[in-house]
Amino acid sequence: MQKTLRWELKTIVCLAILLLLSVIPSLLFAHREARDGAVRDHLAATKQRLEEVNNKLKYYPLTFDAAPFEYVVTAKNSKEALGWFLRAHLEQSLQPISAFDYEGDRNYYFRISQVGGQTLYDICGGTERCGSPPKKD
Repeated sequence: MQKTLRWELKTIVCLAILLLLSVIPSLLFAHREARDGAVRDHLAATKQRLEEVNNKLKYYPLTFDAAPFEYVVTAKNSKEALGWFLRAHLEQSLQPISAFDYEGDRNYYFRISQVGGQTLYDICGGTERCGSPPKKD
């Protein structure tokens, strides 16, 4: 009786360990995806701040504090940025894509790229178009 009980207990422990080992990768993926979603939301809020500066100045500035993200000017004239993008680093390794984001009130061009083993998420503006144009209804 005692041997059977030990055998059953060992079997249950082994099955529990196997179950945990199969669930942990999914949980880690979900956590990374949640953090990446928060980064994309924070970058969208930073873009909104940039748009507010644009509304105030009537042009996009050559310099902008987008910390912790990057603000890169791709085209400019003497005092204003004509093309720009905001860049964030994501944890997930995603397939490169460029598109127009219709989600909620975002309505912006974005691209996902792989550079040096890192996944980059860019929001583009001004003359910089990193996605496909919006679809006409």
